[in-house]
Amino acid sequence: MHKIIGSINNMATHCYINGEFKPIEGLILNHLGVGLFETMRVETTLNNDRIVCFLNRHLNRLKNGLRELQIRPPPEGRVIGHIHDALNNFDWRNANYARLRVIVLENDWILTIEPWQSRFDLKRGVKCITFSGERSLPHLKTCSAVVSVMAARAAEVAEAGEALLTDRNGIILEGAWSNFIWIDRAGVITTPNERILPGITRGVALEILDQKLGEKKFASTLATKQEILTHAQEAFITQSSHGIVPVVEIDGEKIGTGYPGEVTKKLIALYQGMPK
Repeated sequence: MHKIIGSINNMATHCYINGEFKPIEGLILNHLGVGLFETMRVETTLNNDRIVCFLNRHLNRLKNGLRELQIRPPPEGRVIGHIHDALNNFDWRNANYARLRVIVLENDWILTIEPWQSRFDLKRGVKCITFSGERSLPHLKTCSAVVSVMAARAAEVAEAGEALLTDRNGIILEGAWSNFIWIDRAGVITTPNERILPGITRGVALEILDQKLGEKKFASTLATKQEILTHAQEAFITQSSHGIVPVVEIDGEKIGTGYPGEVTKKLIALYQGMPK
């Protein structure tokens, strides 16, 4: 039996059981075990249609990851069908955006949807902290998210927007829930290619930088916080829920001028205006 849960404000209210939409009061699910998840942003268009941003890219990454973990994926047609059902059953009266999540475990798959509004101010950018820790199997979006959760809690305590994960040598790899990209004074755009999640929004951002903005200087050099602060002119994080967000500070030290950079602002404008 496959179970798909609809969630509002993190409180599960209804579920799909074999295609039937029912209240879930009293239903118990076992969340233990190996699994992967994908989180997607849902946007409302000017025509009042609902768009799941980069749905095919997310489902392809999920399918590839499940193959590596030797977990049988749910039929893609059923997943897409229930996504449409969830969008149609969702209460959109007070929401222009939603966050959709597909979770696949060894014996069950779950779908949640909840209202979503980014907490970040793209004009001012966000402050980040560093957090010592690496995710296990970082190239997969696994349900084992202890390091990310602990890092995010540390960021919340520090009143920062995101925590950047570092290894034992102080190398900044990725965010707790995001990818990190920085641009030096020579215009070189740097983001690791290993020991990170190959983020969907990260990939889109790199495509825009290359194909739309004509930026051709890319590097995957690993760098410490101090090396980044010394050489960076601007930086940003990428994440499916928030999109592209300027980073203006790490651990209380400014990046560049301490304001969102020009390349980052152009990138955000193109990203927001592109078909998804």
